[in-house]
Order: sequence, then C-alpha cells, then structure tokens
Amino acid sequence: MNPFFLKNFEAFKTALPTLSRLPQTVSSSIELFPSRSGITTGRYKEILLHSAYHPLKEASAFASKISSGSHIGIYGFGLGYHIEALLEKIGPEGELIAIELNPDLLTAAFGLRDLTHLAHDSRFQLVTADSEPSAAEHISHAMGRLEQESGQAPIVLFHPSSYECLPPEFPNILQAFEVLRLERKVPALFGDLEKQNAKINQGTIVKSQGIRQLKNSFLKRPGLLISAGPSLDGLLHFLPALAPFCVASCVDTALPILESAGIQPQFVFSVDPQEESFSHFENHLASQACLIFQPTAHPKIIQHYQGKKYVVFKEGHRTTRDHETLAVEKGMTQAGGSVSCLALDCLIQMGCDPILLVGQDCAFPGGRVYGRKDPKEIDEATVISRETSGGELQSTRARRYEKIEVTGCQGQNLFTSPALFSYLRTLEQIAEAHPSVTILNLSSQGAAIERTTSIGSINELMTLLPDCGIL
Repeated sequence: MNPFFLKNFEAFKTALPTLSRLPQTVSSSIELFPSRSGITTGRYKEILLHSAYHPLKEASAFASKISSGSHIGIYGFGLGYHIEALLEKIGPEGELIAIELNPDLLTAAFGLRDLTHLAHDSRFQLVTADSEPSAAEHISHAMGRLEQESGQAPIVLFHPSSYECLPPEFPNILQAFEVLRLERKVPALFGDLEKQNAKINQGTIVKSQGIRQLKNSFLKRPGLLISAGPSLDGLLHFLPALAPFCVASCVDTALPILESAGIQPQFVFSVDPQEESFSHFENHLASQACLIFQPTAHPKIIQHYQGKKYVVFKEGHRTTRDHETLAVEKGMTQAGGSVSCLALDCLIQMGCDPILLVGQDCAFPGGRVYGRKDPKEIDEATVISRETSGGELQSTRARRYEKIEVTGCQGQNLFTSPALFSYLRTLEQIAEAHPSVTILNLSSQGAAIERTTSIGSINELMTLLPDCGIL
C-alpha cells in the first residue's frame, strides 16, 4: 500500500469516518503524469484535473482574487494544489471547507503526496460522504457553521475540473450546486451593466412612485399574473373574460402576446438589464399598463415607455445599498430571480388574494419554453445558451447537467434548466413566506410549484371564483 495514502488516511480518518470505505488503490480511471514543470498532474477519464504545464501557477491564479480573512466553501479537492493556494491567501483568520464526493479523486490525492498538514490545519475542513443523504447533511452542517462563524454568507467556489467529476450518484446535490453556480454567475455577468443602467435611470427613479405607494391598494382582490410559458396558449381565449375580474398583470415577455390578443393588463414588470428586453416593449410603448421596474432595468425601456411607472428596489442588491434612503421611500422586494418572482411578490404587497398564475411553467413541456403565440418565440437550446452565455465556459461533459428533472403538475416527469429551476424554488419560497395568501397555478403544463394549488381547468376555477363570469 502507498505510504502517503496510509499517512494521509490516518491523519484524516478521525474527522472523516467514511474514509474507511475509500478505495486504497488508484482507480484505472485516473492517469497521473508529470506536467512540463515536473509537478504531477492527472486526468480522470478524459478530464484534465490540473494544468499539464504548471499546476502550481494555475492554482495560484485560481486563488488570486481571494482576500485575507475570507471564509470559503469550495466543491472540488482535486489533487489539492488549489486548496493549498487558497489557504495561503485566506491567512490566519480565514476558513476553508472543501467538498469532494468522488472517492477516486481522494484516493489519488492521498496517494500522491503528504497532505497531513491539511488535516492538522484548524482553518481547513474536508467534507466527503458515500451517499447523498449523508453528503447533504454534512455539507449543510459545514456550510451553516461557516456562515455562523463568519457572520455573513461565505464565498462559494467551484474547482471546474473536479466539479466535472462529481459522481452521478448525487443528482440532488448536483441540482443544488447548479442553482448556486447560476446565482453566482448572474451578478458577476451583469454587475457593471446593472450599475450603468441604474445611473442612467436615476432621474426616472427619483421622479417615479414606488411599489410602496401600491401597498394594500387591491386588498383581497384576485390577482392575475400572466407569464409567457407554453400553457398560456390554452388559456389565451379565456383571459378577456378573466382579466377584468382581476388585478391583471404580466411579465414583459407576455405583454406583446396579450395586447396583440386585445387583452389589456393593468401592470407589466421589467427586470432584465439587457438591451434585448426592449424588444418586448418597442411596439407597445403607448400601452395603458403601469410599468413596475427595478432600477437596473434597461434604460431604453424606462426612457421610452409612455405609461405610468413604479420603481421597486431589490433588498440586498448593490444598487439598494447605494441608495438606501431612496429604496426605503420607494419600497423593496425580497424576490430575486426572474421577473415572475418579482411580479408575484409585488401582487402580494398590493394585497391581492387569491393570485392566479397563468403561463408559469418553469420547465420545457413539449420541449418548448414559450407559448406559440409569442412572436419572438425561441427554442430551448437558445434559452439555455442565453442563460449561460458570458459566464464560465462549459465543456461538452458539463452540459449534461444543464437539464434538471422535475415533477409536473400532472405528476409527469419534466426537464427544466438551472435558471428555471432556480426561479421555481424562488416562487416556492415566496409562497412559503406568505401562507395566508392563496396562490392558484391555472392549467399549467409545467413544473408543480410547492405550496400552490394546481387548477386543472376553467371549470375547476369556477368553483373557487364563481363570480368571475368566464362561462
């Protein structure tokens, strides 16, 4: 048996009892070989674990933006080079938790060199497990402790090559990691653009009323939130009768669909900082709908939209922190993620109850993302590409994780993307935070939304809202 393996195993085994089931010989799936600098690197199957040229320089670059005192949770131990680089950067006051669920990688790392200094470093903790329930428990405990000790959310990192080696026996943890990666990616991707937009929009933000002025203005009135998912197709011809009975609102992508069908919403919501979001408004700038927007929405929308405008700040966002007094005056939302999440939270603030969701599929029923009535319909592949564009490049192997399986409203299995899965979970969190508000998901073909009631037909809706006069 490799002497390094025994030494490392003995050093870590007290804190990690599951190491007793670690393979004691390097898997045939792993190839270890010298890099051009002479430092050993390796491949797991076809995945290069560290640089084939200079693993230590690569590790140093990986840790270069980390500041002293940082508290970090990272998925991926690899062969340990980047772990040592991170520990050097965080200094004596920092803390590092590394999660590694691939036993073959740990065996290779333990057998390669002496890592006992990591086991004896009070700033470092290794988390591993051989089953998903055990892994979830250990990860949750470790990250929760890290947050409590630091007093703030820890930095979350992913070692790209190690992450690609995450075993398929951990599908739910993989889904959670994918959502985390997405949520980290969006602020990094749009941070400068959002800052620029907020600066341009400043004059309109100051002059506009805020969501606070609408608080409880529609107390106990039914709210109607219309999104542009595929299930909108089957309900479009019912909406002219339903919308006047409700406080009708829609997300930006649904506005052209509704107005082309002669349906006038009272409110339309805009969040996206990208210029392409203006395409949903360019032929509807004179709409009678009131625009509810976040300060970081694209300025072409804010400047050219002719209807009444209300601004809403996002709690915890950099723009909100920079304009705290104004944010309190105008009103805030806790809802992140998609425009649908913002819209649902705002309708709740307005006092609407019940709230009917239309076209809120959060999945790809029939392989589609948008309703067929959408004049700018795009396919699933384009949406996935848009969700991940500008972020870290993904290899062909990593793309197998882009689809996440969820349960549909009819109990069927559906696929969704990390972005839509994140929005789904946010909608569920909003519903959980407001248990007294009834939320009805009307004739959805998509994902089941926990803590909401799925309504399968207009007839079923009529039993709950007999006065709406649809039939």
